[in-house]
Amino acid sequence: MEDKLYGIKMLARKGHFHLCGAERLCVYEEIDKISQDLLQRAVIKGKGQIDSLEVKAAKIDHFNFRSSSLPDFIQLRVKSFREGRNTAKNLLSQAGVSEKAYFMAENLLKQSPELGGTSIPGAFLVDSFSGELLNPEMEDGVWIGRVDLANSLEERVRKRLESLGLDGRKIRDNLVLAAKIMGMGGFVGEINWSNDSAEQGGSITTSELGFAYFPYLRSNANEVGGRVLFVRSWLDLNSAIQYLESEVLLIDNIGNIR
Repeated sequence: MEDKLYGIKMLARKGHFHLCGAERLCVYEEIDKISQDLLQRAVIKGKGQIDSLEVKAAKIDHFNFRSSSLPDFIQLRVKSFREGRNTAKNLLSQAGVSEKAYFMAENLLKQSPELGGTSIPGAFLVDSFSGELLNPEMEDGVWIGRVDLANSLEERVRKRLESLGLDGRKIRDNLVLAAKIMGMGGFVGEINWSNDSAEQGGSITTSELGFAYFPYLRSNANEVGGRVLFVRSWLDLNSAIQYLESEVLLIDNIGNIR
């Protein structure tokens, strides 16, 4: 994959409201198949609400190729979103996320559109100590892309997740993104849940724990959802954005999925 590499990015919106998005890496011969897969995913997820849909393939020039492993995966079988959020808060606290920072993240994700919440395709960056939002001027947040599984691992990861009774495709994407996020300098933790009320699961990531999936993290209220990265106060924002958006990472090893 390293010689001629292409990035395929999909974004679907309803007005300015983000519905779904994804990015895959591939060689030229795979562009058609992966583009069709992403297009189909957007149509299914969009549920007839899509105002705009973009699937764009572009050759990636002048990149430094790096490889990495998926984080370990664990499912925490909480019974409600309240239990899920309380557990997530405690685990993130152990990783170094203050209570103030956690509640800043929760408020960003649980806002409703009626109260000014906006679903965005990228991530919010929050100071893990002060709770300050570090990228408030970025309307779409920081895009996390240019990361993918090696082809030899794709089927193994999905089947392993499905053997646990989980949706292999949806969780696969967040697990891959977690691998990219964990490689960022200044990373402390991450939390996310869907913008779709039909998808109540979510996850957190920390260096010590790896990737933890919760069947309940989002309520069934009209929440915008999204992704928040907790980072150290000394983080260089420009370097972090450059890494998350542009550095190429190929996952060539699977962690412990249990």
